[in-house]
Amino acid sequence: MSPPSRILFIRLTALGDVLLATPAARALKRRFPEAEIDWLVEKPYLPLVAANPHVRGLAYDKRGRHAGASGLRRLRAELGERGYDLVVDLQGKPKTWYLRSSGRRAVAMRKRSPGKSLLALFGRDPPLVCAHAVDLFLDALRPLEVEPAGRELELRLSSELEAEAAALPAGRLVGIAPGTRWETKRGPAERFGQVAAQLSEQGLQPLLIGGPGERAVFAAVRAQLPAGAVAGDTSALTVGGLAAAIARCALVVSGDSGPAHIAAALGVPVVAVFGPTSPTRWGPLSERARVVRLDLDCSPCSNHGTRRCPLGHHDCLQKVDSQQVVAAALELLGAPAAGASAASPGA
Repeated sequence: MSPPSRILFIRLTALGDVLLATPAARALKRRFPEAEIDWLVEKPYLPLVAANPHVRGLAYDKRGRHAGASGLRRLRAELGERGYDLVVDLQGKPKTWYLRSSGRRAVAMRKRSPGKSLLALFGRDPPLVCAHAVDLFLDALRPLEVEPAGRELELRLSSELEAEAAALPAGRLVGIAPGTRWETKRGPAERFGQVAAQLSEQGLQPLLIGGPGERAVFAAVRAQLPAGAVAGDTSALTVGGLAAAIARCALVVSGDSGPAHIAAALGVPVVAVFGPTSPTRWGPLSERARVVRLDLDCSPCSNHGTRRCPLGHHDCLQKVDSQQVVAAALELLGAPAAGASAASPGA
C-alpha cells in the first residue's frame, strides 16, 4: 500500500485534550513527511493548532454552518470532497465514527472494550489509569507504524493572539485558574483565593484565568483578596488570547483543566491540583509542573469528573490545604518553602 498523501486528523475537543494530541500529530507527520495533514477541531480551539507546523487547522463550526444533524452531514460531504487517503480519529465518539467514513481508510482510538463502552453510557466508567493521555493517543497510531517523536506538547502563538493579551499588566503575574467544566474537578474558590493572596505577598500579581462561564467563581476568588489586588481576568478573551495571557505569567495554579496543559505546552511553571481524576492520565507534562493531591482510597474515581461526588463528601479537593499548593508554587519559583509539601512531579 502506498503512503497516504492526504490525512484527516480528528481531535475535536476539548482544550486540554487538543494539546495532549499534539505529540501524536507531530509523530504522524514524521512518519508521513510528504502528506498533507488537516486537523479537524471545533472552531473555538482552532487557534491551538493554527500555527502548528505539522498540520493545517480545519474548523468544525459546530454552532454555525455545521450545527445539528444537517450541519454534520454537510461537514461529512465537505470532508469527502477533500479526498482523504487516511483518517485518524483520536476522539472515538459516534459523531467522529460518522465523519471518519469520509476517508478511504481509518484508524481510530479505542479507549474501552465494547462492553465497557456500553457500561459508560449508564454511568459506570472506572478511571483509566494505565497510561497518560499522550501515550494513549500515540498508541492509537501503532497500526500505521508510527513511532513517538517526543511527548512534549506543542503550542505556538501568533502575533495576533499575543496582541489579544497585550492590554494585561506587565508585572510578575500568577495565573489562577479555578474553574473546570465538571463540578467535582473544581476545588473551593476560597482556597484559590487564599493561594492567590499568599502568592501576592511574594510579589506576584494574580490574574484570573478562564472563560466567560467562570465569572461567578472569579468573583468568589476576588472576595478573598484586597481591592485592586487582581490584575484582571481572561473572561473576554478567545481561547487563543487566553493562551497568550498564560504565556505572560511567571506561574499558573490550576485544577485538572485546560490552562494547566497550556502552561505545560508553553513552558510556564504550573501547579495542578487533582481530586477525582488521575494525574497518571491527565497530569501536565512538563519538568516545570507539580501535582498536588491527597492520597485517598476513593481517588481517583472518575475519568473526566462528574456533577457530584459519589460519596457525597468531596474530600479529595475540599481537604487540600492552601499551604500545600503555595509550597509547590514556591518550589517551582525557586523560593524557600516552609513545611512539608504533598506535591509531586507532573505525571
